[in-house]
Amino acid sequence: MITPRWEGDPRGTGIADGTPQIEAVQSLLAALTEPRWVTEDPDDHLWPHLRRACDVPDSPWTVERASLRSDGVYVVEVTWMRPNGSWRRLRADAFAFIGEVAEATTHVRQLVADGAVEYWIATGMVSGDAPFTGHGHLLQLRVVGPQIPQFIAGTQPPSAVRLPASPELTPP
Repeated sequence: MITPRWEGDPRGTGIADGTPQIEAVQSLLAALTEPRWVTEDPDDHLWPHLRRACDVPDSPWTVERASLRSDGVYVVEVTWMRPNGSWRRLRADAFAFIGEVAEATTHVRQLVADGAVEYWIATGMVSGDAPFTGHGHLLQLRVVGPQIPQFIAGTQPPSAVRLPASPELTPP
């Protein structure tokens, strides 16, 4: 008996390992450990781009709150208002939203936590990406909205990982 990797997977196995991406992932991992790699003031560097993305006509996003945690993570809570959405549509919308602030190297992980869908993002420039010194941002995008409880209660959320509740958010 095979353990399927998705609904209807007849093989239960892949075609290769991830070796071709190891160097790129390791460079981001190394950058994340550099002291002071996370840039200052996400309200200046990230907020204007996220705000503009919400203000676009027909945007599915409304920003609720944003706050910078002491560990450098910029927590932004948004309401997703797309009618007739799906996990796939939510993820596509989230990646487009994240793309408004993404830099040359970006890692995104989708989780379910504390009644929301969260995207934990590390994005930045590692050494050699640009003529600038390596720098980056840590972003936790918390997605709430009318459909999110249904998604979370569904048969198979995208991740069984449950993270601790986020700290209190304040308006930017």
